Parts: sequence; C-alpha cells; structure tokens
Amino acid sequence: QFEIQFINPINYSTVEMAGRSVPLKRDISAPIVYRLKDEGRQYLTAFLQPGSTKNTTGLFMIQPYQPGKIPLVFVHGLLSDPLTWANVANEILARPDLIDKYQIWVFEYATGEPFLRSAAVLRQHLQQAMAQIDPLNQDPAVDKTVLVGHSMGGLVAQLQVTYSGDTLWQ
Repeated sequence: QFEIQFINPINYSTVEMAGRSVPLKRDISAPIVYRLKDEGRQYLTAFLQPGSTKNTTGLFMIQPYQPGKIPLVFVHGLLSDPLTWANVANEILARPDLIDKYQIWVFEYATGEPFLRSAAVLRQHLQQAMAQIDPLNQDPAVDKTVLVGHSMGGLVAQLQVTYSGDTLWQ
C-alpha cells in the first residue's frame, strides 16, 4: 500500500520515514519563476495612467498567514511592482533561519498615484490585515512587522511610522 503526502517545504525541512528524519528536497524558486514567466508586467502604464491597468492595489501574503512569524512587508518603488522583490524573497525562502522567523508580504500600488495616497492605502490595508489575522492582539510577532521599501516605496513605508500631526497640511 502506498501513501502520497503533500508537504509544504517552507514549513518543513524534514519528514519522518521508517523511524528516521529525512531532509526534504525543495524547489522554493518554482512559484516565483512561474509568476515572473507568465506575468504581463504593466508598471509603466500604471505609472503613466493610474487605474487603467489590471494593476491591483493591495497587501498580499505569498503564503497563508503563519502565526508566530514576523510579517516582512516589501513595498516596491517607482515604475515597479512587487515582482521586483522576487530575488530577495527567493533568498529569504532559501534560508531556514530567516523563513522560520519571517513571513513575506508585498504591497502593490500604481506608482502614478500620489505617494501620500498610496501610503494611506497601505496604512488602511495593514490595519485591516492585522484586525483580520490577529483580532485579539495575541500574536506578538504581528507587533514586530518590518517594512522594507525601495525608492518611492521607501517613502510609502516611512509614512507608516511617521506622525506629523497637521504640520504637513499647514
């Protein structure tokens, strides 16, 4: 009799077989490569004509939420999209010491929109995600969320931790 089991190589690095621990072979790059290969990237159009493309604004997890792991949120820059972070995500996924501690999320937005608006949208999406995944505020990892931004994404990320009161508007 045979048994087939599907095991997520991100969550498990070994399996028990015949009473011993056997390391899993894994290809963590396959989903990223697949997405890069077939994705019609439209970041130039999303920059020049915001709202005219299938560019989706939102906060996305590359895997289902994993309690106890710190969210690592990547925010892409001007004339870009979340796939810019594919190599970084791949490297993190390849390191057990990092993937055991962090879960990868990405924020996508049309870079032709004003960055203040994109920052407000990110703040709203972060608040909604936190309320959904940890409504009772019991997962201390969520409070340690890390934002990583590049270029304009750095400005969008910085505005999540900056409070200016009404100084900006004055």
